[in-house]
Amino acid sequence: MKRLCIVCTAILALASGIGAAAEDYTMDEYLRQVESGNPDLALSRTNSAIAGETEKQARAALLPTLAASAGYNRNMIDIEKPTAVASLPTGGPLIWQDVDQNLDNELTVGLGLRQKIFSAESIARYEQAKKNSGIQLEIARYTRVYLLTVAKKIYAQVQLAQGLLEVRLDGEDTAEEVYRNVERKFNAGSVAELELRVAEVEWKKAIAATAEARKNHETALMAFKTLAGLPIDREIRLVETFEGLPELPALPAVDEVLAGRPDYRAQLMADEIASISQKAAYGSFLPEITGSLSCALGKYGNEASFDDYSYEAMIVGLNITMPLYTGGYRLSLMETARLQKEQSSVRIRQKRDEIQKDIVSIRLRMEEARESIETARAMEAAAIRASSLAISAFENGLGTRLSVSEANTNLSGARLNLQNAIFAYRSAWYDWEFATGQYE
Repeated sequence: MKRLCIVCTAILALASGIGAAAEDYTMDEYLRQVESGNPDLALSRTNSAIAGETEKQARAALLPTLAASAGYNRNMIDIEKPTAVASLPTGGPLIWQDVDQNLDNELTVGLGLRQKIFSAESIARYEQAKKNSGIQLEIARYTRVYLLTVAKKIYAQVQLAQGLLEVRLDGEDTAEEVYRNVERKFNAGSVAELELRVAEVEWKKAIAATAEARKNHETALMAFKTLAGLPIDREIRLVETFEGLPELPALPAVDEVLAGRPDYRAQLMADEIASISQKAAYGSFLPEITGSLSCALGKYGNEASFDDYSYEAMIVGLNITMPLYTGGYRLSLMETARLQKEQSSVRIRQKRDEIQKDIVSIRLRMEEARESIETARAMEAAAIRASSLAISAFENGLGTRLSVSEANTNLSGARLNLQNAIFAYRSAWYDWEFATGQYE
């Protein structure tokens, strides 16, 4: 009855143009929507792109630097200097004259090439940038599979909330039917008012339980939309059906699992960065060698010409810089690199142990959920039979309202337990796929 009212309301809303058609989502469609609309995945892809650009910047430090320059000066005031220009034929004092020391036009063009021939620091930075770029790619993969796992669990959670809401609606319908039946008997004078009020209380409790289930369903839908970047006010409908549950998997080999985990591969790359840092610390004791080549051309002239004077120049240079004393900085750098290497080794062991523990823990969750499903199914079958018998006996005047209420409560509890057990198994299965690297 309650659901019939909801359906009628929806039909009226559509007829009046208020409602909007709900969008259907299968599991695969929802996962694609999460990949395209989730902001965390967008940020992760951006971080990977930034790491790639950082790698290019570090590589640029090892490549030649070529620069060109050009300049033009126009001297507005002549600079004159007294200069001896002649002397008398018979000797005597020199003849002096003010001579311009600059020309009106000055045009210069230069080209410079600079190359680091050897720099341990630049080489180490480039190697670290390459590894960091790889780490960011692994982090992006990890973020993707983690969020897709979360998306699968949220999809299942919304279906669970929908199922629980349907169970509560059934319970509410049954409680209302019982109340109406008792009300008719009360009006006929065959039952006391106490029976009527107790039935009414049971019905109101069922209404409150339905409202709670509806709130939980709406909350799950909100998380569903937020994760995928969907508008909160968009109407959606989940249409994926799961006919059966996957079988309990066997425990896989640890090395195979580790090879498929992007977070573990990222940790291994971080250890390689620590090794590079150690080499860079030792390299700080080595010299830095830089070569250069410079070419220049200059032309000078008065008035509107540049033909009075010109020059060409080419300079080849080699510069060697050898650090001699840095106040203990290089020794401290070596010790820091050593400690970071030890720290990285510890983190690798921690990650390995964490993955192994997660796999065993998830397997135990699946075993527990599987047993709960079998128990819940048996309880549901028994509760359905008991509820049917109680209602039939009550309608024929052979049972009591209390027996019907207890039977309905047991049936609702059995259905809720079954729904929760199925969700627990599906959730554990998605965690298993993630933990064992079987998410692709």
